[in-house]
Amino acid sequence: MDYDDFFRSKKGSSSKSRGKKTFDLEIIQHPLRARMCGFGGKDRRPIDPPPAVKLLVYDENSEPIEQVNQLLDETASSKMIVSVSLFSEDGAKQCDVVINPSSVPTPQNSNYNNLTAVMSLNEPQKMKNLIGTTVSPGYCLQDEKKKFGTFFIFNDLSVRTEGRFCLKFSFMNLEDQLEHESYKILAQKTSKPFDVYSAKNFPGMTGSTELSKSFFNQGVRLTIRKHPRTKLSNLQSEEMENEEDQPDT
Repeated sequence: MDYDDFFRSKKGSSSKSRGKKTFDLEIIQHPLRARMCGFGGKDRRPIDPPPAVKLLVYDENSEPIEQVNQLLDETASSKMIVSVSLFSEDGAKQCDVVINPSSVPTPQNSNYNNLTAVMSLNEPQKMKNLIGTTVSPGYCLQDEKKKFGTFFIFNDLSVRTEGRFCLKFSFMNLEDQLEHESYKILAQKTSKPFDVYSAKNFPGMTGSTELSKSFFNQGVRLTIRKHPRTKLSNLQSEEMENEEDQPDT
């Protein structure tokens, strides 16, 4: 059974007539840490390791449909997307937007209160706190155990501000929407909390996981590190920067 056999429906049919299927997401690679990138746009470091999510499909009896989970082809996978948003550690507050500190007026002298009338009337500048590629299409790949599935990989995410956050992933099936119908979220999953450090306190990048190496070897654009990159002397750092990023051989 392939995706088209299972999901194909006539144009204009209601979603209820497309079969009683449900979806879920499994986070197979949680974010661990990141270095804040601030508001300058330079030296942006991605969340480490790159978060990865797997799609699960269930029938009307809540039983996993293994054929569909494992045999989705590339065309079918590209019709499905997962978006990601930044939330507080407890998952209660969305943190996708932050105020640029440089756009907030600050007191210049003791007469600050008397000067408010002539201060700039511009609103503080709002900026995205989670930046990079926040939507991933589905990839038909094998995991590190050679098991096929549909995966959503976020290898280009950065956070502007220091703090402790989590990521919330939302799954949508573009083929499963009627014309002129807004996209419906069919499944959501929240990651474990992770820390975003200042440049001074960042402990370094972790070594690449076997899952990341597997995806890299199948053509996914990922930076692969042989070893963790921790705080080192300048000489050691330069030596490691000269080492080519590639999978272990």
